[in-house]
Amino acid sequence: MVDVYTSLKILYFLFGISLTLNVILAFKVRSLRLKIEEMNSRITLSEEEIQQITARLKRLSELHGDIELPPITLRR
Repeated sequence: MVDVYTSLKILYFLFGISLTLNVILAFKVRSLRLKIEEMNSRITLSEEEIQQITARLKRLSELHGDIELPPITLRR
């Protein structure tokens, strides 16, 4: 059997690994969020492209009654 001291060492070791992986994950999530924000600022659509997308969405909502057309706001 494993004594209490060895069990505590194993638990502390696993806790350390878990903490390290959570910190790494937090940095990766932060990095991805920054990239997404950067990409959102670079995406531009012309009015014609927006009209095409809207028309396709309307056709889809007519074909499938359970699909609702989301509100579309234009930013200039």
